[in-house]
Amino acid sequence: QRGATVDPDRGAMAVPVVVGGEPMALLYADGARAAAQDGDTEPGQRAPHWVPAVEVLARYTGCRLESLTANRVADLATSIARGE
Repeated sequence: QRGATVDPDRGAMAVPVVVGGEPMALLYADGARAAAQDGDTEPGQRAPHWVPAVEVLARYTGCRLESLTANRVADLATSIARGE
C-alpha cells in the first residue's frame, strides 16, 4: 500500500515517502498530546485536521529527494565526462 494510513482513534498517521515510484521512507505524525488536551481522543473521531498537510509534506519530500538524486547523478556524469 502506498497511501497514507490514518488511525483517527489515536490521532496518528503514517505516509510513505516515494522516490522513483518506490517507497523509500515512512513519515509518521501524531497529535496525541495536543488532542488529549483538546478532548479529541475519543474512539470513532474523524481523522485530525492536519492529515492533508502531512500527506503533502511526504509527497514534497519525495519530489525533492528525486530532484536531488537527479542533480547528483548529472554532476557525477559531468565529472566523469571531464575526466575528473
